[in-house]
Amino acid sequence: MSAKAEGDNLFRSGKYDSAAIRYNVCLKIDSEKPGRLATSGGRLHAILHCNRAACLMATKRFREAAKECSAALRIHANYRKAMLRRGRCYVKMHRFKEAIADFNACIEAAVKGKETFDHSIKTKEQIEVVKKELEEAKRAKRDHETAERAKADRERREQEKQRWYDENVNSEDWYNTNFSGRNYSRGGKYGEKKNGSSRNRGGYAYNQQNDGSYSNREHPNNHQYRRSSSKASCEDDEEEVCHYSILSVTVQSDSTAIKKAYHRMALKYHPDKNKDPEAATMFRKVQTAYEILSDRKSRREYDMERNFAKSFY
Repeated sequence: MSAKAEGDNLFRSGKYDSAAIRYNVCLKIDSEKPGRLATSGGRLHAILHCNRAACLMATKRFREAAKECSAALRIHANYRKAMLRRGRCYVKMHRFKEAIADFNACIEAAVKGKETFDHSIKTKEQIEVVKKELEEAKRAKRDHETAERAKADRERREQEKQRWYDENVNSEDWYNTNFSGRNYSRGGKYGEKKNGSSRNRGGYAYNQQNDGSYSNREHPNNHQYRRSSSKASCEDDEEEVCHYSILSVTVQSDSTAIKKAYHRMALKYHPDKNKDPEAATMFRKVQTAYEILSDRKSRREYDMERNFAKSFY
Protein backbone atom coordinates (compact mmCIF):
# COMPACT_ATOMS: atom_id res chain seq x y z
CA MET A 1 0.00 0.00 0.00
CA SER A 2 1.37 3.45 -0.94
CA ALA A 3 2.02 6.16 1.65
CA LYS A 4 -0.90 8.18 0.21
CA ALA A 5 -3.32 5.27 0.49
CA GLU A 6 -2.20 4.71 4.08
CA GLY A 7 -2.78 8.39 4.79
CA ASP A 8 -6.27 8.22 3.26
CA ASN A 9 -7.20 5.26 5.48
CA LEU A 10 -5.84 6.95 8.59
CA PHE A 11 -7.78 10.12 7.78
CA ARG A 12 -11.03 8.20 7.34
CA SER A 13 -10.35 6.54 10.71
CA GLY A 14 -10.01 9.96 12.39
CA LYS A 15 -6.25 9.59 13.00
CA TYR A 16 -5.45 12.99 11.56
CA ASP A 17 -1.92 13.47 12.92
CA SER A 18 -0.81 10.06 11.64
CA ALA A 19 -2.45 10.74 8.27
CA ALA A 20 -0.59 14.06 7.95
CA ILE A 21 2.70 12.29 8.65
CA ARG A 22 2.04 9.69 5.93
CA TYR A 23 1.15 12.40 3.41
CA ASN A 24 4.38 14.20 4.30
CA VAL A 25 6.36 10.99 3.77
CA CYS A 26 4.85 10.70 0.31
CA LEU A 27 5.83 14.30 -0.46
CA LYS A 28 9.43 13.78 0.67
CA ILE A 29 9.91 10.65 -1.44
CA ASP A 30 9.66 12.73 -4.59
CA SER A 31 10.87 16.10 -3.26
CA GLU A 32 14.28 14.80 -2.20
CA LYS A 33 15.20 13.97 -5.77
CA PRO A 34 17.79 16.37 -7.27
CA GLY A 35 16.41 19.35 -9.18
CA ARG A 36 12.93 19.40 -7.58
CA LEU A 37 11.34 22.82 -7.12
CA ALA A 38 8.71 24.11 -4.69
CA THR A 39 6.16 24.14 -7.51
CA SER A 40 7.04 20.70 -8.82
CA GLY A 41 5.21 17.45 -8.31
CA GLY A 42 2.14 18.15 -10.41
CA ARG A 43 -1.30 16.95 -9.47
CA LEU A 44 -0.12 14.45 -6.82
CA HIS A 45 1.86 17.01 -4.83
CA ALA A 46 -1.00 19.53 -4.92
CA ILE A 47 -3.42 16.86 -3.62
CA LEU A 48 -0.99 15.81 -0.87
CA HIS A 49 -0.59 19.39 0.34
CA CYS A 50 -4.36 19.86 0.30
CA ASN A 51 -4.87 16.58 2.17
CA ARG A 52 -2.38 17.65 4.81
CA ALA A 53 -4.35 20.88 5.15
CA ALA A 54 -7.51 18.85 5.84
CA CYS A 55 -5.67 16.93 8.60
CA LEU A 56 -4.39 20.12 10.18
CA MET A 57 -7.83 21.76 10.01
CA ALA A 58 -9.31 18.76 11.80
CA THR A 59 -6.86 19.37 14.66
CA LYS A 60 -7.55 23.16 14.60
CA ARG A 61 -4.08 24.09 13.37
CA PHE A 62 -5.43 26.59 10.89
CA ARG A 63 -2.27 28.63 10.32
CA GLU A 64 -0.30 25.55 9.23
CA ALA A 65 -3.26 24.34 7.17
CA ALA A 66 -3.40 27.66 5.29
CA LYS A 67 0.29 27.29 4.41
CA GLU A 68 -0.34 23.80 3.00
CA CYS A 69 -3.18 25.17 0.86
CA SER A 70 -0.89 27.93 -0.40
CA ALA A 71 1.69 25.29 -1.36
CA ALA A 72 -0.99 23.42 -3.32
CA LEU A 73 -2.08 26.63 -5.07
CA ARG A 74 1.50 27.41 -6.09
CA ILE A 75 1.43 24.15 -8.03
CA HIS A 76 -2.12 24.54 -9.42
CA ALA A 77 -3.48 28.07 -9.19
CA ASN A 78 -7.05 26.95 -9.99
CA TYR A 79 -7.22 24.17 -7.38
CA ARG A 80 -10.73 24.95 -6.08
CA LYS A 81 -10.68 22.70 -3.03
CA ALA A 82 -7.44 24.34 -1.85
CA MET A 83 -8.99 27.80 -2.30
CA LEU A 84 -12.04 26.77 -0.29
CA ARG A 85 -10.03 25.20 2.53
CA ARG A 86 -7.67 28.16 2.79
CA GLY A 87 -10.66 30.52 2.90
CA ARG A 88 -12.11 28.51 5.79
CA CYS A 89 -8.76 28.67 7.60
CA TYR A 90 -8.63 32.44 7.17
CA VAL A 91 -12.13 32.76 8.65
CA LYS A 92 -10.98 30.86 11.74
CA MET A 93 -7.94 33.13 11.96
CA HIS A 94 -10.15 36.26 11.62
CA ARG A 95 -8.38 37.19 8.39
CA PHE A 96 -11.71 37.89 6.75
CA LYS A 97 -10.46 39.98 3.83
CA GLU A 98 -8.26 37.13 2.60
CA ALA A 99 -11.01 34.59 3.22
CA ILE A 100 -13.45 36.60 1.09
CA ALA A 101 -10.86 36.80 -1.69
CA ASP A 102 -10.39 33.01 -1.66
CA PHE A 103 -14.15 32.30 -1.68
CA ASN A 104 -14.62 34.71 -4.58
CA ALA A 105 -11.74 33.10 -6.51
CA CYS A 106 -13.21 29.65 -5.91
CA ILE A 107 -16.64 30.72 -7.16
CA GLU A 108 -15.16 32.45 -10.21
CA ALA A 109 -13.07 29.38 -11.11
CA ALA A 110 -16.12 27.14 -10.84
CA VAL A 111 -18.51 29.44 -12.74
CA LYS A 112 -16.07 30.15 -15.57
CA GLY A 113 -14.91 26.53 -15.68
CA LYS A 114 -11.22 27.40 -15.46
CA GLU A 115 -8.94 24.53 -16.41
CA THR A 116 -8.07 22.29 -13.46
CA PHE A 117 -7.89 18.63 -12.51
CA ASP A 118 -10.15 19.36 -9.51
CA HIS A 119 -13.87 19.16 -10.23
CA SER A 120 -15.05 18.88 -6.61
CA ILE A 121 -16.87 22.23 -6.95
CA LYS A 122 -18.71 22.47 -10.25
CA THR A 123 -22.46 21.92 -9.78
CA LYS A 124 -24.90 24.73 -8.99
CA GLU A 125 -25.57 23.30 -5.53
CA GLN A 126 -21.85 23.12 -4.71
CA ILE A 127 -21.32 26.71 -5.87
CA GLU A 128 -24.26 27.85 -3.72
CA VAL A 129 -22.61 26.31 -0.67
CA VAL A 130 -19.46 28.37 -1.32
CA LYS A 131 -21.56 31.50 -1.88
CA LYS A 132 -23.23 30.96 1.46
CA GLU A 133 -19.84 30.67 3.15
CA LEU A 134 -18.81 33.88 1.38
CA GLU A 135 -21.81 35.76 2.81
CA GLU A 136 -21.12 34.38 6.27
CA ALA A 137 -17.50 35.57 6.01
CA LYS A 138 -18.67 39.06 5.02
CA ARG A 139 -21.10 39.15 7.93
CA ALA A 140 -18.42 37.92 10.33
CA LYS A 141 -16.08 40.63 9.02
CA ARG A 142 -18.67 43.32 9.73
CA ASP A 143 -19.38 41.96 13.21
CA HIS A 144 -15.67 41.67 13.99
CA GLU A 145 -15.06 45.26 12.88
CA THR A 146 -18.01 46.44 14.98
CA ALA A 147 -16.65 44.62 18.03
CA GLU A 148 -13.17 46.04 17.45
CA ARG A 149 -14.56 49.57 17.17
CA ALA A 150 -16.55 49.06 20.38
CA LYS A 151 -13.42 47.77 22.11
CA ALA A 152 -11.36 50.73 20.89
CA ASP A 153 -14.12 53.11 22.03
CA ARG A 154 -14.20 51.52 25.50
CA GLU A 155 -10.43 51.83 25.76
CA ARG A 156 -10.59 55.46 24.65
CA ARG A 157 -13.27 56.29 27.25
CA GLU A 158 -11.27 54.51 29.94
CA GLN A 159 -8.18 56.52 29.02
CA GLU A 160 -10.18 59.76 29.12
CA LYS A 161 -11.57 58.88 32.54
CA GLN A 162 -8.11 57.99 33.81
CA ARG A 163 -6.74 61.25 32.42
CA TRP A 164 -9.51 63.21 34.11
CA TYR A 165 -8.89 61.35 37.35
CA ASP A 166 -5.14 62.01 37.19
CA GLU A 167 -5.67 65.69 36.40
CA ASN A 168 -8.37 66.29 39.00
CA VAL A 169 -8.87 63.64 41.70
CA ASN A 170 -5.17 62.97 42.17
CA SER A 171 -4.30 66.65 42.34
CA GLU A 172 -3.42 68.34 45.64
CA ASP A 173 -5.93 71.15 45.08
CA TRP A 174 -8.80 68.72 44.55
CA TYR A 175 -7.90 66.84 47.72
CA ASN A 176 -7.64 69.99 49.80
CA THR A 177 -10.98 71.27 48.49
CA ASN A 178 -12.94 68.06 48.99
CA PHE A 179 -11.32 66.25 51.90
CA SER A 180 -9.73 68.82 54.20
CA GLY A 181 -10.95 68.47 57.76
CA ARG A 182 -12.56 65.03 57.33
CA ASN A 183 -11.83 62.19 59.65
CA TYR A 184 -9.83 59.91 57.32
CA SER A 185 -6.44 59.87 55.74
CA ARG A 186 -5.33 60.79 52.22
CA GLY A 187 -5.23 57.10 51.36
CA GLY A 188 -9.00 56.88 51.75
CA LYS A 189 -8.96 55.15 55.15
CA TYR A 190 -10.96 56.40 58.11
CA GLY A 191 -9.17 57.50 61.27
CA GLU A 192 -9.15 55.48 64.45
CA LYS A 193 -12.57 54.35 65.69
CA LYS A 194 -13.76 55.99 68.87
CA ASN A 195 -17.01 55.47 70.76
CA GLY A 196 -19.42 58.27 70.01
CA SER A 197 -17.24 59.67 67.19
CA SER A 198 -18.79 61.38 64.19
CA ARG A 199 -18.20 60.47 60.50
CA ASN A 200 -19.31 62.19 57.36
CA ARG A 201 -20.47 59.95 54.48
CA GLY A 202 -21.81 61.24 51.21
CA GLY A 203 -22.52 64.69 52.69
CA TYR A 204 -24.49 63.34 55.70
CA ALA A 205 -23.09 63.14 59.23
CA TYR A 206 -23.59 60.07 61.38
CA ASN A 207 -22.95 59.42 65.07
CA GLN A 208 -21.32 56.13 65.92
CA GLN A 209 -23.00 54.59 68.98
CA ASN A 210 -21.34 52.41 71.59
CA ASP A 211 -22.77 49.29 69.95
CA GLY A 212 -21.13 50.15 66.64
CA SER A 213 -24.36 51.31 64.92
CA TYR A 214 -24.94 54.70 63.35
CA SER A 215 -27.72 57.24 63.73
CA ASN A 216 -28.41 60.13 61.38
CA ARG A 217 -28.17 63.41 63.28
CA GLU A 218 -28.57 65.92 60.45
CA HIS A 219 -30.71 64.72 57.56
CA PRO A 220 -34.30 65.96 58.12
CA ASN A 221 -35.91 62.92 56.50
CA ASN A 222 -33.69 60.43 58.36
CA HIS A 223 -32.92 58.46 55.16
CA GLN A 224 -30.61 55.49 55.66
CA TYR A 225 -27.19 55.63 54.12
CA ARG A 226 -26.98 53.73 50.84
CA ARG A 227 -24.03 53.22 48.53
CA SER A 228 -24.22 52.40 44.82
CA SER A 229 -23.19 48.91 43.77
CA SER A 230 -22.82 46.74 40.67
CA LYS A 231 -26.36 45.48 41.34
CA ALA A 232 -27.86 48.77 40.24
CA SER A 233 -30.28 48.53 37.35
CA CYS A 234 -29.69 49.81 33.83
CA GLU A 235 -32.56 52.27 34.00
CA ASP A 236 -30.20 55.13 34.81
CA ASP A 237 -28.00 54.52 31.76
CA GLU A 238 -29.36 57.26 29.55
CA GLU A 239 -26.41 58.28 27.42
CA GLU A 240 -25.53 54.91 25.94
CA VAL A 241 -27.22 51.61 25.33
CA CYS A 242 -26.97 49.20 28.24
CA HIS A 243 -25.75 45.72 27.29
CA TYR A 244 -27.96 44.17 29.98
CA SER A 245 -31.02 45.85 28.43
CA ILE A 246 -30.03 44.69 24.96
CA LEU A 247 -30.13 41.06 26.14
CA SER A 248 -33.17 41.68 28.39
CA VAL A 249 -31.33 40.47 31.49
CA THR A 250 -30.45 42.03 34.82
CA VAL A 251 -27.06 42.70 36.34
CA GLN A 252 -27.70 39.82 38.74
CA SER A 253 -28.12 37.31 35.88
CA ASP A 254 -25.58 34.51 35.78
CA SER A 255 -23.63 33.31 32.73
CA THR A 256 -26.20 30.62 31.92
CA ALA A 257 -29.07 33.11 31.82
CA ILE A 258 -27.02 35.50 29.70
CA LYS A 259 -26.17 32.72 27.22
CA LYS A 260 -29.82 31.68 26.92
CA ALA A 261 -30.87 35.29 26.43
CA TYR A 262 -28.23 35.74 23.73
CA HIS A 263 -29.42 32.70 21.77
CA ARG A 264 -33.01 33.90 22.04
CA MET A 265 -32.23 37.46 20.91
CA ALA A 266 -29.82 36.33 18.18
CA LEU A 267 -32.50 34.04 16.74
CA LYS A 268 -35.05 36.84 16.92
CA TYR A 269 -32.93 39.46 15.13
CA HIS A 270 -30.86 37.32 12.76
CA PRO A 271 -30.98 39.06 9.34
CA ASP A 272 -31.79 35.77 7.59
CA LYS A 273 -34.94 35.38 9.71
CA ASN A 274 -35.93 38.96 10.48
CA LYS A 275 -36.44 41.21 7.45
CA ASP A 276 -36.89 44.38 9.48
CA PRO A 277 -34.35 47.04 8.30
CA GLU A 278 -33.18 47.53 11.89
CA ALA A 279 -32.74 43.81 12.55
CA ALA A 280 -29.12 43.68 11.33
CA THR A 281 -28.13 46.61 13.57
CA MET A 282 -29.87 45.06 16.55
CA PHE A 283 -28.23 41.70 15.80
CA ARG A 284 -24.78 43.30 15.94
CA LYS A 285 -25.66 45.01 19.23
CA VAL A 286 -26.76 41.66 20.66
CA GLN A 287 -23.46 40.07 19.61
CA THR A 288 -21.44 42.94 21.09
CA ALA A 289 -23.41 42.77 24.36
CA TYR A 290 -22.88 39.02 24.63
CA GLU A 291 -19.18 39.31 23.84
CA ILE A 292 -18.77 41.68 26.80
CA LEU A 293 -21.11 40.05 29.32
CA SER A 294 -20.08 36.45 28.64
CA ASP A 295 -16.46 37.14 29.56
CA ARG A 296 -15.94 37.50 33.31
CA LYS A 297 -13.14 40.05 33.04
CA SER A 298 -14.81 42.29 30.43
CA ARG A 299 -18.11 42.12 32.32
CA ARG A 300 -16.44 43.20 35.56
CA GLU A 301 -14.74 46.09 33.76
CA TYR A 302 -18.04 47.07 32.15
CA ASP A 303 -19.84 47.07 35.52
CA MET A 304 -17.08 49.17 37.07
CA GLU A 305 -17.28 51.60 34.16
CA ARG A 306 -21.06 51.97 34.57
CA ASN A 307 -20.77 52.59 38.29
CA PHE A 308 -17.87 54.99 37.76
CA ALA A 309 -19.92 56.97 35.23
CA LYS A 310 -22.96 57.10 37.56
CA SER A 311 -20.89 58.64 40.33
CA PHE A 312 -20.61 61.86 38.31
CA TYR A 313 -24.36 62.37 37.71
